[in-house]
Amino acid sequence: MPIGINPLVDYAFKMLFGNELHKPVTIHFLNSVLVGQTPIVSISFPNPIRGKQTADGKLFILDVLAVDQLGRQINIEVQISLPSGMAKRMVFYAAD
Repeated sequence: MPIGINPLVDYAFKMLFGNELHKPVTIHFLNSVLVGQTPIVSISFPNPIRGKQTADGKLFILDVLAVDQLGRQINIEVQISLPSGMAKRMVFYAAD
């Protein structure tokens, strides 16, 4: 990389794609990656910490909340490695 900054590092990714000033860039990027899927029409950066809704619930962190043309909400997250428990996490996100 010419400037030596890895865009997949959490801080760099959030500065580039998780910034209110760069919403059009982020939407364009997501639609470029999700070719053939229902287009993303809006994104937001809500409070990323989602607390437990029940005593035995799970805490999760939301990076980017996207809404597609059908009104579906999509949690956007970047992973550069496959952490243990990722399959369970994806099932939890899908069910929420």
